Amino acid sequence: MPCLFKEVIWKMDNKSEDGFRCTGDGKAEFKQRGIVIDGISPIKHKGYPQPENYGDKSEIYIASQDVFYFPRGFDKFFTHLVMLRVTLCRLREIKQDDLKVFPDLIYLDLDSNYLEVIEKDLFKFNPKIETILMDFNLIKFIDANFLDDLKDLKFITLAGSACINIRAETREKILTKLRKEIQKSCQNHDELENLAKINKTGTKHGRYFWVMVGCGVIVGIFLIGAVIRVAYGIIKRV
Repeated sequence: MPCLFKEVIWKMDNKSEDGFRCTGDGKAEFKQRGIVIDGISPIKHKGYPQPENYGDKSEIYIASQDVFYFPRGFDKFFTHLVMLRVTLCRLREIKQDDLKVFPDLIYLDLDSNYLEVIEKDLFKFNPKIETILMDFNLIKFIDANFLDDLKDLKFITLAGSACINIRAETREKILTKLRKEIQKSCQNHDELENLAKINKTGTKHGRYFWVMVGCGVIVGIFLIGAVIRVAYGIIKRV
């Protein structure tokens, strides 16, 4: 995957951490499950030094690209990933297997995607996570235990989702207000079964696509008809 590297300094827990950010160059496309990254191609750019060792503390940042499913293989190149940001990418799911290869993960940003389920034991292998951003997804079900493995979690936001709209900025709010809201609004197991059936058949997003196409055709026909009527009226008056 082509990657623009930049040396960065993160502010984490009142400490400064040096490392490298890998930013996808706009050509990333992962529309199927199980795609494996077979290499990282550094993009040479003046002022952007190349890391001597991908094992240094690093960040992956992919935005506004077609990442429907998180690819496998990043861990071969980024053995000490501390930040993972995949935003505005139409990401449809995130699984425990996607994240367990990043045990040092501290910061996770999955804002503005198509996520619908936060599954059981999602963060079992990511106990160091301190910040989670999942605003503006389509979340309809959150497993009751997903917070259990996150003893260091300090901030989480789930605003603008289907079943929840909340920000928890302190450990106290995470353990009380957030947990209560999840149990109240995001524990519909019938909804989870329906989502599982839809994801298995792979028809949901395809159905949305054809509905939008149909609407576009209808609007197009209407506009063409309006233009023809206006033109005919002008010709008639002349």
